[in-house]
Amino acid sequence: PRRRRRATMTTTTTRPVPFRSNNDVVGGILSIPFRIVFAVAGAALRVAGGVLSAVLPASITRRVRALPPVTIGGEIDDPVVAAAAFIADFNDKYVRDDDDDAGASSAPAFLPCSHADALREAKRAIKFLFVYLHAPEHEDTDEFCVKTLCDARVVAFLEEHALAWGGDVTTSDAFRLAGVAGVRPSAYPYVALLQNAEGASGPELVMACEGAIDPVGLLEVMTTAIAEQGDVVEAARARRTERDEARDIRAEQDAAFLASLEADAKRERDAAAAREAEDVARRTREAEEAAADAARLEEERKETERLATLARRREAKARTLVAEVAADDENACVVAVKLPNGTRRERAFSSSHAVSDVFDFVDTLEEVDGMEYSLVSNYPRRVFQRAADGGVTLLDGGLHPRAMLMYRSDD
Repeated sequence: PRRRRRATMTTTTTRPVPFRSNNDVVGGILSIPFRIVFAVAGAALRVAGGVLSAVLPASITRRVRALPPVTIGGEIDDPVVAAAAFIADFNDKYVRDDDDDAGASSAPAFLPCSHADALREAKRAIKFLFVYLHAPEHEDTDEFCVKTLCDARVVAFLEEHALAWGGDVTTSDAFRLAGVAGVRPSAYPYVALLQNAEGASGPELVMACEGAIDPVGLLEVMTTAIAEQGDVVEAARARRTERDEARDIRAEQDAAFLASLEADAKRERDAAAAREAEDVARRTREAEEAAADAARLEEERKETERLATLARRREAKARTLVAEVAADDENACVVAVKLPNGTRRERAFSSSHAVSDVFDFVDTLEEVDGMEYSLVSNYPRRVFQRAADGGVTLLDGGLHPRAMLMYRSDD
């Protein structure tokens, strides 16, 4: 094989075998006029489309642009479905299992997506994208897939240094790739390394191999190409790391700021709650104090009214109190009353006087401060009440000629 190197692209060329097999050379030659016609027609349509897009309404222009493209070399198909079918067919045809006499083998971990998504994933991961364009009818394809692509050293190298994408050139997605970033295969098998660096205008071709190549040769070419682009990759990774660190720092600062705001808000809420609790306690205390003052004033009012009532009663009873009889009168009845403060007051009544007269006498005493009370005799024990026993004479009440009564408050 003859190798040539240009700029950052390394191209290894064996014999320039076209896409179709040797048996279809005549058909390929005969198809040249048709391809020229299609190319001219396509160019004319693109020019017309550019003119019409400036004239036609935007809604119609969008519908025209949304129509599926017409390609030569493959039908319009779902790129994800095509990628999955390629991977399944590749593994089924070229990967050996443990039962094989030659031993088990593996294949590159081809991404099950479109080549555009694969380029985006390589950009995100800051890795090279290894591209394999599969020409199933080419005579070198099977041997290249088995001996080179499925070689354990190649598989390990790709797993460490790149993401892998493969496509069958008979499908539209792989066919469209043959115009991206300088990917212009003139012979098959065809592999390439693409770099989709951040900040670049688009993916760039780093290395391409056209024609069959053994594992050692492929590894040598890829190692050299990656080494030449190492500074670019490391710079991209450094920029990514710097951005990630800056983002993490901003996130930490934002989180700290939000935490500080939340802490301030919590302190303010706690302070407001404390102030509200203090206000509630103060209002409760003031209400209780006001209620206590009102109750005290009411008690004072009632006490003042009670004392005034006692004073009026004392004066009234003093004016109407029956005259005291002589102690040596044969009908005299001496009644002694023991008051709550321990003092004794006595008065001589006539035995015909009523118990109510004794109550009137007690009502005139300064020591008496109750409105309702009873008078109790010990021997025999009897409780005299104003309402029930007021009309009983002292003789009938057993208080003649002398009696001792105890004052008992009924308030």
